Amino acid sequence: MGGKKAYLFKSLSIHKIPGFPRGMKEIEDFSENINLVVGPNASGKSSTARALQQLIWYNEGGSKDRLEAKVVLGEENWNIERDFGKRLVQKNRKDADMAGIPASEGKSRYLLALDSMMYEEESDLAKEIVKQSIGGYDLDAARDRLRYSLHIYGKGIGEFTRYGDAVKKYREVRRRHEDLKRDEQRLTKLSEDREKAQEAHSTVDYYKLVIDFLKAKSDWSLRKEEKDSFDPSMEKLLGREYEEIQSYMTAISEYGNGIEQAVHKRKDAEKRLSELRVPTTGIKNETLDEIEGRVSSLEFLKRTLEENGRKIAALKEKEQGVLKGFDDSVDPTGWRGLSVDNVSDLDRLLQETHQNLSAKMALLARENVLAKSDDIHESSVKEDVDLQTLQSGIEYLSFWLKELAGAKRVDCGWIAVSSLSVVAAIAVALYPKGWGWFYLVPLSILIGIVVVYAYLKKGRMNRRLEGHQEYFSKLNIEPPSSWESDSVVTRLDELIRSYKEMVRMEQTRDDLKRIRSDLKELEKKAETLESRHEQWQERLAGAPGFPQEEEDFTSLYWFIVKVGQWQEANSERLALEADSGVVKEQYEEQLNNLNRLLEKSGFGRVDDPIAAGATLKQLRDEEGKRRESVRDIDDSKREIERLQIQLNKSREGLSQIYRTLGVEEGDSGKVKQLVDQLNDFHEAKNNVRDAENRFKRYRESLEEYTNYSIEEIEKLPIDQAQALLTEYQGVAAGLDDINEEITRIETLVEKEKLGDSLQDAIAERERALDGLNSLMEKNTSSITGYLILKHLKEKTKEGNRPMLFHRANIIFNKITNGRYELLVDEDESGNPTFRAFDTKLKLGQELTELSAGTRLQLLLSVRLAFVESTESSIKLPLFADELLGNSDDERAGAIIESLIKISKEGRQLFYFTAQSDEVQKWIAYLEKSDIDYKVIQLEGDPGSRYVSDVSLPELEAFQLKSAVPLPKGMTHQEYGEAIDVRPFHLLLQESGELPLWYVIEDPEMLYVALNRGIGCWAQLESYYQHGGQLQGIDGEAVEQMGKKVELLKELQKLYRRGRVRPIDRGVLKVSGAVSGAFIDKVSEKMDELQRDPKKLVQALKDGEVPRFRGDNIAQLEGYLDEEGYIDDHEVMDQQDIIIRLQAFVSRSGMDLEEAERFIGSVLRT
Repeated sequence: MGGKKAYLFKSLSIHKIPGFPRGMKEIEDFSENINLVVGPNASGKSSTARALQQLIWYNEGGSKDRLEAKVVLGEENWNIERDFGKRLVQKNRKDADMAGIPASEGKSRYLLALDSMMYEEESDLAKEIVKQSIGGYDLDAARDRLRYSLHIYGKGIGEFTRYGDAVKKYREVRRRHEDLKRDEQRLTKLSEDREKAQEAHSTVDYYKLVIDFLKAKSDWSLRKEEKDSFDPSMEKLLGREYEEIQSYMTAISEYGNGIEQAVHKRKDAEKRLSELRVPTTGIKNETLDEIEGRVSSLEFLKRTLEENGRKIAALKEKEQGVLKGFDDSVDPTGWRGLSVDNVSDLDRLLQETHQNLSAKMALLARENVLAKSDDIHESSVKEDVDLQTLQSGIEYLSFWLKELAGAKRVDCGWIAVSSLSVVAAIAVALYPKGWGWFYLVPLSILIGIVVVYAYLKKGRMNRRLEGHQEYFSKLNIEPPSSWESDSVVTRLDELIRSYKEMVRMEQTRDDLKRIRSDLKELEKKAETLESRHEQWQERLAGAPGFPQEEEDFTSLYWFIVKVGQWQEANSERLALEADSGVVKEQYEEQLNNLNRLLEKSGFGRVDDPIAAGATLKQLRDEEGKRRESVRDIDDSKREIERLQIQLNKSREGLSQIYRTLGVEEGDSGKVKQLVDQLNDFHEAKNNVRDAENRFKRYRESLEEYTNYSIEEIEKLPIDQAQALLTEYQGVAAGLDDINEEITRIETLVEKEKLGDSLQDAIAERERALDGLNSLMEKNTSSITGYLILKHLKEKTKEGNRPMLFHRANIIFNKITNGRYELLVDEDESGNPTFRAFDTKLKLGQELTELSAGTRLQLLLSVRLAFVESTESSIKLPLFADELLGNSDDERAGAIIESLIKISKEGRQLFYFTAQSDEVQKWIAYLEKSDIDYKVIQLEGDPGSRYVSDVSLPELEAFQLKSAVPLPKGMTHQEYGEAIDVRPFHLLLQESGELPLWYVIEDPEMLYVALNRGIGCWAQLESYYQHGGQLQGIDGEAVEQMGKKVELLKELQKLYRRGRVRPIDRGVLKVSGAVSGAFIDKVSEKMDELQRDPKKLVQALKDGEVPRFRGDNIAQLEGYLDEEGYIDDHEVMDQQDIIIRLQAFVSRSGMDLEEAERFIGSVLRT
């Protein structure tokens, strides 16, 4: 047992299997122990189980399956593949055979199902145990059902009698049959004639095909002639030429009218230009700016002259006003050289003299007040000490009062009374409990310590009070009347008042000293000011009108001020008069220059600034009108040039249409006639193509006949072919007569000469002989089967059964945790009987006394023991399908625990279920055990949402032909409606799903493909890749179809750019980002957002699905982006798509018209 290697699946890839034509998502990293395969109905559980079994037993399963798995066997890595019935097995990447796999007939033993493991009656359970011990086979039931026994049937049975009668009848018919050989010779001749008639009948089919071929050739020629009867230019006609001609004619008319209007506008502007005074070439902006500047300068100079005149008059009046204070004899011209620039110094001298005098008077008044004040006399101060000693006395008394206040807070008496009260209260409270004396002693000691501490602290405070009194006595200051708090406070107030009076007296003395010092400084400054006054008098003594008598500072100051005022007015007036002369010269110069510019511009001279301004305005107005006229002329010329270009282009476009079609220019009626015939031309062209296809199809059919060459047939006149057909039809017509004659002779011979059919006699003899053979085989089979079953029953009883039951007992004991043992005995008939021994209760129990879970554990043990007995070197996985079923918790627990113990023995287990409660039960037990497990969520075919409604059939249901309607002369569009072609969705479908109707335009050819069951491009492509052939569809035709499909792929790539692809619930599941707890809520939000993936991701980010985690949102967004459901590129507009498709068509070599027709059919549907 220990030498067996475990067969462990590591991964599984289902590429194709019935029900999942596109395969399923790969499953990786299977657990070596327990794998819970979970999924709803139709999600692929059964397909997964079937795939795993087919990879083990490769001679099982369908030939169309494509499977792949990675397997570990011991230390060896194996790859196993099934591909359309072929099997590839490799060990360490080299081809190898896997030996030791049990026979496939026993594969059902590895499947565990609840319905085969539940028995209520003891007899049923016992039978099932015996059945499981021999692999699940009931030998007695097989013997009864096959009716095996030792009984032999003798000659008295009816088979022997029927055989004797049949032989006798055969001999009699045989004797009579020899007499009729002559008639058979005639039948031989008739048979030869019939063969000739049949050959003629085959020739008739040939010549019918020849006539159809010749008619098709003739029809092709007629269709070509019909097509050639159209104007050759029809090939170049697009159908919109007549509309373009009308559009060009309208444009030519509009452009002509526009040119006329522009010419009229130009002439009107030229007329306005000729009526202006300004030069035709205009006036430059620089000239206009210069004229404007000179006008402005002229106006400024004019204003300056007028302003200077007014100022000069005012200054003359000011000079006369100054002289009014002097005698008439004073000549002010003598003041012109007099320097009075520093009159401000004299002004400051006067101000400083007044300020010095005022300050002196104020200080004298303050000195007088302080000298008379009582504050400078010491008699008001009672204490005969200095200020510092007085301040120390105040501080000592203040410290003494603070110490006294602290001593009062420490009241030892109060503390003692309070402590005694606390002790008494505690003693009273604890006395009833007997604890009073126990606590009272330590509390009394603690209170005593507190009281002593208080007395010591009060002593220290008293000593500090005495120290302050001693320090105060050393200051030579009168102490308080007593060292009580009230006396000390009174004395402290007296000292503070004395301190304040002494401070005020010191301040008064300092002020008086400072005032007397300031008075001395003012006396010195007065002497300096007097010296400066004398200097001024000496400097101005010779000036006209200077006061000769000694006067104060005011007379001197007045004289200097007046002289200065006259000098200022006089010098300013003289400067203004000189400036006015210069301004006048500038004014004349500017006026002359301005007139020269005006004359050059076509205007007359002006005399003053007002006239100059008016002329400037006229000049600007006319220049504006001139420029507007010139601009209108230029605009008109440009418009005429533009319209002329457009007119020429329109005329050229119009001429190009006529030249392309070969129609005389101006004959639009001819063009309209051609356009009206375009549909008929296309129909004729299609008729030619259809006739050519029919001709080619008949030609290919004729090529199957090798007796004649196609060239000879094409030369054969149709009437001659018709004559040959008539001839052979005549020969073939005799076939019916020959057959009737043969039938008549055979009937007559049988009826009149034989009487009974020889064949009937032979058949009856053969049937009788078969009856005897069947009876012999029945006897032989019955006896042989009886003996084989008897021997097998004895051998299983003697050989395998004891060892198997021993192994089953070991397994049963192990999976019940040693609680039960299996006891096996025999009854009187030698059949085994079973009992269970409860090792805990030391009690034997009948099987009916066991619980349902324990009975099921027993059957599992026997089943596993048989499986192990059939395995030589490999342990294969077990497969269980919803084994829990509707089990109660006890039974479910027993099943799960049993399977866990079985798996711990080194056997891989796959449990398949669609029930979430079963998964929860499993996980609850698995989490408590130390065994490895994995939960695998199946979600079916990830691409199933795009699969057509027709599912892939099973092998037994395959049909090599499909029932589709015949074209019967239908057009391509009509046949598409008849077969119900579905629209193709550019976003949701892939190019391989494109129905063939889109790429095959010939209904007959399309019918051939559909009749073979080939309906879409992927099927046709695969069919030809595997060597298939269809009549009328050769490799070149398939290549052309492939180009169309490549064009469709390019269109889909361009159209899908930037567009979101709708998603469904299946996409959410496949992404792995949406758990079962959220799938309903997220799906509901998805439907609300019209299945838009980008809007769904944003809604999840905005929290519209509560508690949906951010990392799951990122995972979902990444999956949708990777799979192309979300595209952040800009959507391409139709024009860009068309341009790129045109480029693609040019590269592929497709016919542009054919490509346009194909794309149009895809988009229209």
